[in-house]
Amino acid sequence: WRETAVFSGILSFCIGLPLAQLFRRSPQELGLNPDGDSDEVAARHAAARRAAGTDYDFTLREAIRDRSFWLVSSGHGLALLVVGTIPVHLVPHLVESDEWNLARAALLFPGLMVAQVIGQVSGGIMGDRYPKRLLAGLAMLGHGTGICLLALSTSPSVVVVAILLHGVSWGMRGPLMMALRADYFGLRQLGKIAGWSNTITAGGSIIGPVYAGIMYDAQGDYVFAFLSLGMVTIAGSLTFFLARRPPLPARARAAQAG
Repeated sequence: WRETAVFSGILSFCIGLPLAQLFRRSPQELGLNPDGDSDEVAARHAAARRAAGTDYDFTLREAIRDRSFWLVSSGHGLALLVVGTIPVHLVPHLVESDEWNLARAALLFPGLMVAQVIGQVSGGIMGDRYPKRLLAGLAMLGHGTGICLLALSTSPSVVVVAILLHGVSWGMRGPLMMALRADYFGLRQLGKIAGWSNTITAGGSIIGPVYAGIMYDAQGDYVFAFLSLGMVTIAGSLTFFLARRPPLPARARAAQAG
C-alpha cells in the first residue's frame, strides 16, 4: 500500500496542479455569466432576484445570526458521522462475519466511489429543479438507512444495497451543501461563511469513527454503534427540512427602504 500511496500522490500532483491553473474566481473574469447564460437571461435573473428581495450578500456576522446557518452546519456535521465511520469500520465489521474476507470487503469501495459520482451528477441536476434543502434531507435519510442496513445484515445483497444507497446519498448531498449556502447567504463572503460552517461540520467526521470504535470495544460488535449513528443521522434530516432562506438583515432592509 505504501507504493500505491506514493504513486497516487505523485499522480495527483502531476494532474491536479496543471488543472488548478484553469480555475477562475468567477465567470465574469472571462466575460461570461454564471451557468453560461446570455446577457439577456442573466439580466432577467438578476431583476427577478432583486424583485424577490434575494439579491443580497450576507456578511459572516449576519449569517451566523440566522438559524439556517446553524441548521445547515449541524445537518452537514451529522451526515459526516456516517461518512467518516464507514470507511474506517466497514471492512472490520464485514470481515468478522463468515460471508466476507478482506479482499472481498475491500472491493466495495470502488463501488462506493462509482455510486458517489452518480449521486454528484444526479444531485446537481436535481438541485437546479427541486428545493436543495429537501434533497439534502432525503440524502440524510439515505445515509442513515444505509448504515442501519449494515448493522442489521452482512449478507452480500444487503451490503451492496446499503453501500449504493450511502454512496448516492453522499454524492448527492455533498455539492448541495455549498450551493445551499450560496443560495441562502450570497457569494461575496461565501468563503468565510463556509469556512466557519466547516469548523462545525468537521466534528462529525472526527466523532463518528471514534464513537464507533469505543462502542465496538464495549459491545464486542458494531451493531449498536451503526444503529445509533444511523438513527441520529435520520433524525438529523430535520435540520435540512427545517432550514429556510433567511430574511434580509436589518442593513439590507434599511437600504431598500431608503
